[in-house]
Parts: sequence; structure tokens; C-alpha cells
Amino acid sequence: MPETLRLRPLSLRAFDAGHMLHDAVVVDGREVESALEQLLADERAAYIQVHYARAGCYAARVERA
Repeated sequence: MPETLRLRPLSLRAFDAGHMLHDAVVVDGREVESALEQLLADERAAYIQVHYARAGCYAARVERA
């Protein structure tokens, strides 16, 4: 995980294969890995969009390996 993502609050948005949002959380950047693991534990989650929570700007996309 890039260090810049650990420095601020993040919004994690889980989307299914049809690009429909099905879950979202706001986390402290220091907790991003555990939050990603929890969201990806749901098999419906095809990918996660990471946004900076305050500004709402898109930061990254996390996909299953």
C-alpha cells in the first residue's frame, strides 16, 4: 500500500462484477489493509475503489489477485 494512502481518512467502496456498489466504509488510512481484507472477504466484491474521504477524490483501485 502506498504510504500516501496511510496518511489520511479513506473511503473504500466495494463494487460487484456488474459495477454496482454493494458496500462502503470510511477508515483511517493506517487501517486500510484490514478494511480491504474485510470487504474482499465478501465474494461479491470484484474490486474496491479507494477515495480520499474528505475531498472525495479518486485515489486507487484494488482488485482481486
